[in-house]
Amino acid sequence: MIKKQETTGDELLREFYIELNEAFVTPFDREDMNALAMDLDKFLDFINHSAKTILMYNPKKIDKQIKEIVDNIHEDATIIMQVFDLLDDLGKNHQQINDLCQKVTLIEHAVDDIYGDYISYLFENEKDEIELLKYKEIAQVVEDTTDRAKEVTSTVKSLLIKES
Repeated sequence: MIKKQETTGDELLREFYIELNEAFVTPFDREDMNALAMDLDKFLDFINHSAKTILMYNPKKIDKQIKEIVDNIHEDATIIMQVFDLLDDLGKNHQQINDLCQKVTLIEHAVDDIYGDYISYLFENEKDEIELLKYKEIAQVVEDTTDRAKEVTSTVKSLLIKES
């Protein structure tokens, strides 16, 4: 399911580049549109990588902290979809877009805390070295995914600054 969505995203990105190359006038600078598309693609790739990592490592359990981070990734994706829906009219939606971008930043900071606490918990409590390595790697990959979401919204905030 996630792989299918990531593949669909890749196809949309390909179509985006075709349209961008054929367009005479664009709503934003081509470089900004490219940066935003690349950041979004990275975010989707990291979501896919997170899912593949969990399946590949097949841990004995999925701890609540990992579930919490994954829930935050889902929230990031939902917020980013809202942001993209609002990009049609930056002037009118400037404050709402900025507020949504700030939510993604707050999520990323919260996930950093969850991740740090979880790694401490793992090294203190997990006695099976193989499982410890699996959990640590999974935690790192899902935490990195929230960093990619923040990169998307950082690019959007740069766009807001240029367009204001």
